[in-house]
Amino acid sequence: MASAAANAPDGVNWFLGFVEAHGSTGYRTQTVHDFVNDTTAADQKLWRRRQAGGAWGGWIKLQWSQAEQDARYVQSSTALLQKFYESPQQTITSGGSLTLAHGLGVKPKLYAAFIQCTTVNSGYSVGDEIPINPSLNTTDATAQAISIVPDATNLNVRIGNAAGALKVLNKAGTGFNDITNASWKLVVRAWA
Repeated sequence: MASAAANAPDGVNWFLGFVEAHGSTGYRTQTVHDFVNDTTAADQKLWRRRQAGGAWGGWIKLQWSQAEQDARYVQSSTALLQKFYESPQQTITSGGSLTLAHGLGVKPKLYAAFIQCTTVNSGYSVGDEIPINPSLNTTDATAQAISIVPDATNLNVRIGNAAGALKVLNKAGTGFNDITNASWKLVVRAWA
């Protein structure tokens, strides 16, 4: 297809392509690529249009140039939440507090607490991990909860003072159980 051809996808560049015809006249698919500007893998553009009953439809861009893709999609070099911290396993102590230096250099935008089973408890097996709801994990007036207050340096964690510091849904999903603190380890993760 010639440069600046009236029926070319962009009316500017040279295109090379092929036509697939189906049976009778007037039913075709045309696929072309910009072979003048496709000098690098980062700038390949591919177009397609179809003809039905003799009438050609508009061009549809199937593959975008790298610059167009960069503008359309989040790039890993500029994406949010590029930094990650995971604490080592922490002992769960009723009424305890932890100060975990996260090393992210800024206050985390997202953070979460998880407990990892180290001894079978509430139907959970060793190695099972479950998330803990921040601030409240109870069905009554006991202090079975965890709070995390982040800053630019630390994750400041407080653990409820009940004997079973946290309450969880048992693995069977049939009720809530107080954890046995010694059967679990706390892990805190943060992203910035």
